[in-house]
Amino acid sequence: MAKSTKTKVQNLSSSTTNFLRSSAWSIDSSSTTSIPVYSTENKATTKDDDDDDSTNTTLSTTNVNTTTTSITTTTVSTTTTSATTTTVSTTTTSITTTTVSTTTTSATTTVSTSTSSVVSVSSSLTNWYGDEKIIINCLTTLTNITIQIIVQKTVGAAYNGHTNSFASGVVSSSYVDNGSQIIYTWTIASGQNITCSSSSYNVKAQFSLVGTQQISSADTYVVTTTTSVGITTTYSGHF
Repeated sequence: MAKSTKTKVQNLSSSTTNFLRSSAWSIDSSSTTSIPVYSTENKATTKDDDDDDSTNTTLSTTNVNTTTTSITTTTVSTTTTSATTTTVSTTTTSITTTTVSTTTTSATTTVSTSTSSVVSVSSSLTNWYGDEKIIINCLTTLTNITIQIIVQKTVGAAYNGHTNSFASGVVSSSYVDNGSQIIYTWTIASGQNITCSSSSYNVKAQFSLVGTQQISSADTYVVTTTTSVGITTTYSGHF
């Protein structure tokens, strides 16, 4: 707050004023001291506030210090992290196995003795006795076999026995005399297989005669074999 000061200014006489105007210095006769006198219209002295002749001078000092500091700091930090991970794992395993196995094997081959490498025949004849033999070469395991020799009775042949070289119990044998023929039959026994433990096997039909030699070309044979892979072959011919 500014302080109010009252200053009284005393009026000087005109002569004094003129004197002072004409000379900046006044020398007192009784003194050698120089007194500086300022040239001025009024001399100001300070007196109390109750002086009636005073001139009020109001000094008002207003100090306004306005410091406006405006600091605006705007920091916008926007961090947007968007991580979208989509993992789609689809494993489809489809295994379709269709196995259709149809095996139909039916092979029927009829060959003559002159061309067959599997079956061959021979005979031995007199007027009183005769035998006819079939030789079977073993090339593969047989699961079935049927052998027949048919002897004609044109000159009076009669059954006199039969033989085979298969292992004991592997085949069974029989014969039939129907009056005009003697039929010899060999068949595989139930549950048996013929393995090639021997390179060949044989069967023999035996008969007796009454003084006339048998005509072998009238006698016939049939051999039917089935292999382990299901192939069936029929061999036939005459002696």
